[in-house]
Amino acid sequence: MAKSAVIAAAVPVLAVSLLGYIALCFGDIVHGVFAALGTPQVVILTTVVVIAAALLWLGYHFRARGALV
Repeated sequence: MAKSAVIAAAVPVLAVSLLGYIALCFGDIVHGVFAALGTPQVVILTTVVVIAAALLWLGYHFRARGALV
């Protein structure tokens, strides 16, 4: 795969990643994982979701500026 194709795929991959982490968080809530494991699990997964959202935002930002083709 060419480098430009990999770069162009970055934003959709980041979007799917964020959706996956949100689904994981929702599943943890529904199945009681947060209740069983407590605050550390909530903090870890919340941090992961925030990082994924920030990476997606950066991807959109750089694509809008032409850095990601």
